[in-house]
Amino acid sequence: MSRLAEGVRPDYVTILDYHEISRQTGAFIEHERKILHATGFLLKPDLRIHVAAYSTGAIGRLTPNDVTSVVRQAAAQTTAPQGDRSC
Repeated sequence: MSRLAEGVRPDYVTILDYHEISRQTGAFIEHERKILHATGFLLKPDLRIHVAAYSTGAIGRLTPNDVTSVVRQAAAQTTAPQGDRSC
């Protein structure tokens, strides 16, 4: 039997309800191939969504550099004096 990355077998993947996952996350569905397109979330420490990226192709995904930049900006705003914070 063929295997996917990290030992996940294809028959395990088919039991996922991609419609329900899409409903809960907002991920785009490609109905012909029955797949979900990339959906990335950067969470705040309290687990609320800080940034969400939805993609229908190779463009529009969170990259490590994007995440690092957002985290550094948030950290700088957290440590900045109250009057120096930007919107």
